[in-house]
Amino acid sequence: NWDEFLKYFEKAPKSLSQKAGYILNLMKKETNYKVSNHIIKQLKSKVKCPVKLENNSKPSIYSREWKVQDNIGKKIILAWWYQ
Repeated sequence: NWDEFLKYFEKAPKSLSQKAGYILNLMKKETNYKVSNHIIKQLKSKVKCPVKLENNSKPSIYSREWKVQDNIGKKIILAWWYQ
């Protein structure tokens, strides 16, 4: 239930919504996993400041849409999906 899912983000830091939105959007694009546009829109509304997925200095790819520095990489993020 996506509405239940969103409730977890009501009091969470905006950066968590941002990271979750980035990953869900990545899943939607790369795997055709069904994620409601409403969910993406709600999470995207919390995007404020740039954040890193992990607190490290590895090379990263910046998503302007989500203001997320992906320093993990989609191959690793979605590895569980492709197993």
